[in-house]
Amino acid sequence: VIENEEAVIIEEEKTLAAYIETQVPTVPVYKTNTGKMTIMLISNNSSLIWLLADHFASKYNLDVQNDTAGVPELLKSNKYNLVISEAHLDDADGIELIKGIKQDQSNSQISCVILASENSLDERFRSMDAGVELYIEKPFDMEIIETEVERILESVCSQRKHTCFQRDRFKLVFIPLIGHIFYTQ
Repeated sequence: VIENEEAVIIEEEKTLAAYIETQVPTVPVYKTNTGKMTIMLISNNSSLIWLLADHFASKYNLDVQNDTAGVPELLKSNKYNLVISEAHLDDADGIELIKGIKQDQSNSQISCVILASENSLDERFRSMDAGVELYIEKPFDMEIIETEVERILESVCSQRKHTCFQRDRFKLVFIPLIGHIFYTQ
């Protein structure tokens, strides 16, 4: 087994699965870089978390959650650009979780992706009604999910720039001799 770029010898009576289960954390932890957009990953499946984290960690800040218990507090205290959640979680319905995020005025601008294990038309419609921007069925191709996440986050970024541009478009000018305030472009 390779650990921190060094080989680790496993005792013969201990299986590789047992070693990984006791040595590898179920949720990766990352330092935050203020220059990057932030994604919250929510899944009970540690393999899926590690797969997604491996692909997104170099480009984005990641906040990985293996249950939904702390999600509402995290949404209040942190700024997220995207939430990726499984449709079926051990402790909650991922689609209902996203619906709650979208219904909260302070979080409604957060883009959301659902990863679904079944191809159910009903589930797809529930996701659309909840406000999900992207519904992806498992198994999925990582290139497709990477491309779609980039597209969503580029859209978020361009909307922000447009909003900033609109707000800064007019400048307040006070002309002392006339005593009036004018708006200029």
